[in-house]
Amino acid sequence: VFLPKCEKAGASAIAQRILEQIRRITIEQSGEMVTITMGVAFSGEAVSFDDIVRKADERLYMGKRNGRNQVVSESMSRTEK
Repeated sequence: VFLPKCEKAGASAIAQRILEQIRRITIEQSGEMVTITMGVAFSGEAVSFDDIVRKADERLYMGKRNGRNQVVSESMSRTEK
């Protein structure tokens, strides 16, 4: 999801709301829960669009390594390295 005119706090809050909504989804036939892991990056952290995508991707995989079903943003990635 790209939010071009959204501030850091707003983008993280939107990602958190998406996560909370996805956590409520259950697959009817199996009863399994749906999960989502998201990496959040901001334009001020990078010099190009590709850099922003790379940072978001790195955070996505950090979240998967740390248990999945979570949002990882700038502040979280700094504390976990």
